[in-house]
Amino acid sequence: MKKLKVVLALLLVAALCLAMFAACAKTETPAKTDEPAKTDTTPAKEDTPAKTEEPAETNEPETYEPEDIVDIDIYVVEFTGTCTQFERVQEAINAICGPEIGVNVKLQIFPFGDYATKIGLMAASGENIDLAYLSFGAAGYSSMYTSNQLMDIKPYLSEYAPGLVETMGDYINTYAISGGIYALPPYRAYNSQGYLLMRKDMLEEMGKLDFARNMTSWAEVESIFDQVKTDYPEIWPVNGFGCQDLIMCGDRFEDAVSYDRLGDALYVLMTDPENNKVLSYLESEEYLSQVHRAADWFNKGYVWPDVLINTELGDNLIRQNVIFSEFMPSEYGVESAKTQATGYDIVAVEIKPLMVCSAHTQKFGICVPSIADEPVAAVKFLEKMYTDKRIIMLLTYGEEGVDYVVTETGEVDFPDGVESGTVGYHSHDFMVGNQFLITPWKGAGADQREKAMEGFLVAPPSPYLGFTFDSTGYDNIIASLTSVTDEYSRSMINFEQARYEEYISKLKKAGLEDYIAAFQTQLDAWLAAK
Repeated sequence: MKKLKVVLALLLVAALCLAMFAACAKTETPAKTDEPAKTDTTPAKEDTPAKTEEPAETNEPETYEPEDIVDIDIYVVEFTGTCTQFERVQEAINAICGPEIGVNVKLQIFPFGDYATKIGLMAASGENIDLAYLSFGAAGYSSMYTSNQLMDIKPYLSEYAPGLVETMGDYINTYAISGGIYALPPYRAYNSQGYLLMRKDMLEEMGKLDFARNMTSWAEVESIFDQVKTDYPEIWPVNGFGCQDLIMCGDRFEDAVSYDRLGDALYVLMTDPENNKVLSYLESEEYLSQVHRAADWFNKGYVWPDVLINTELGDNLIRQNVIFSEFMPSEYGVESAKTQATGYDIVAVEIKPLMVCSAHTQKFGICVPSIADEPVAAVKFLEKMYTDKRIIMLLTYGEEGVDYVVTETGEVDFPDGVESGTVGYHSHDFMVGNQFLITPWKGAGADQREKAMEGFLVAPPSPYLGFTFDSTGYDNIIASLTSVTDEYSRSMINFEQARYEEYISKLKKAGLEDYIAAFQTQLDAWLAAK
């Protein structure tokens, strides 16, 4: 129709042209003979007839009306007890996500000690959970996958979370099994180091700050612990001896061994990359060297004795003036992160770098449980968590101006009059979403994320990075092994040979050797297919 109009206009049949346009669009102004109709009076493009019943296309994002917004339940594990005012943070999130993606969130926040039990009971009962943070035990990936409690979200990702897919790259397959994707890891720097984290104020008071920063042996660590016992008799030097995915054997830090346990959540396996063999971690010389030192420390009074029965996190014990130090794997910026978590300035002394392996990428994450009522809405919200700085900042630090402020240096800090013990909302930055979008905390440096990314991109990977064990059919063995490790593993810090032998014997009766063989078979197949 429009092309005919132009031809007739060029032939100066203006009247006929006007009549034709009157039939198509009553509001349009007739075109002049020597120029096209102006856009302010003719919204339709030259090749498209104007339609009064449909607005012209724009680049404005779709806005959802309240009646079209879907509610989702998100279960969150909380470590520090500083998310008490989560309702207002939830409102701020919904003010963004409701109109923009048609999703409102309902945050269900539970402390670390209760979270696994709560998730396990709800998943087993079929009560709705649309998104859940992965943690440990019954809320861990292995347990939930084995129990068929995880949904394959791969069919939803390309349509509802394309930015997430692009951002994650190959790491989107961290929790991939048999072509499906059953959870997502946080997108962060997976290259980490084993650290001894200590209170800076106590080191300064003891005159040991420089000495501590330059330690390279366990004998030097013991000399500091001896002084802690003397100068601070009410504070225990440490809450244990061990660091995840690092065997602290030998006499010097350099003797420690980084290993890949292939995502084994029971901590009973290790690998030998020289011959691609899966081995019993608890029967290795390296493990025995570590537990013997742990027992020595326990008997010397360095270790908080309640560690045998109490699962309280080291960060909280430092905050509560129970312990002076803790061991932990972490990444660039750990001193700033732990200063936030403990309420004290922290000094981090590196023990040894860890290889990037599946155990790191599968440590935390988020999943859509198989009982989810709204998987599409859940995946749409995941897109926001990994691509929208506003959302991940709210989930991490709460509301700007209330829970945090941006400083002149480009970092964030508590507002005046607010501290870690009084803030209404403050969470961790490493469990879910895109950590590289989160503004660093005061003291870390405004360029912390850029530096972390640089290190992440060049970190040496494990030769087995990307391997995921399919535990289907092994749920009975895993349950039996879990029962044994729950009974014995903590007591190894107070090592007794007879109890250790009993531990290994019960593990083998529970199916340890079959468990190792299953990992070996799948690893061999994975290596052959590469």
